[in-house]
Amino acid sequence: MVFILWWIPFVLYNFLIFYLSSLSKISGSEKVPDEISHFFEFGLLSILFFLGWTQGFKEKIRKEHVFLIIFFSFLIAISDEVHQIFVPGRIFSLKDLSFDLLGILFFSILIYFKLKKSK
Repeated sequence: MVFILWWIPFVLYNFLIFYLSSLSKISGSEKVPDEISHFFEFGLLSILFFLGWTQGFKEKIRKEHVFLIIFFSFLIAISDEVHQIFVPGRIFSLKDLSFDLLGILFFSILIYFKLKKSK
């Protein structure tokens, strides 16, 4: 049961990403630069992935885990951009995908070293 509780935020956040990317226009999105929102959107995804992994599996984080988290987070980012091809008014953007990856890498490395330092 505890395993599932740690993965719920990650799963719900994925649904939120999918929902937001299915909207033709997100109100208020013009107030935050697109690059910043993509960076933090997928940075948060990687943090939730780390929480699910470390707390859900009750495992000490290893480098192999970090690579898997980065890889699967990036696959989610790719699927998000591909999904937008089918949404009126939205496009597949390599620039958005680049900032998704930067957010994933930055927060994954930050969390990894934070967890290593605390143990």
